Amino acid sequence: MFSYPIKDTVLYANRPYGCSVRLVQDLYSVQTSCDAEQGRVSGAGIYLKGTEVTLKATARPGYHFMIWLDGTWGKDYTFRY
Repeated sequence: MFSYPIKDTVLYANRPYGCSVRLVQDLYSVQTSCDAEQGRVSGAGIYLKGTEVTLKATARPGYHFMIWLDGTWGKDYTFRY
């Protein structure tokens, strides 16, 4: 699991078309990875600072989820930035 802050940035695409994108400071990207043969982890995405985030581990048949890297037991892992 990785997370990093997304900088406050304004990007402009060709001004006459009025297109712009604003990435708000205090947004965090949560990324997950998992060996697809063994299962999957859901819950990745972009979250506003202070949001409660839950990751869910789902093991494929023949596998069992044991523990998160920080020692937390259970298939669901909830945290807040």
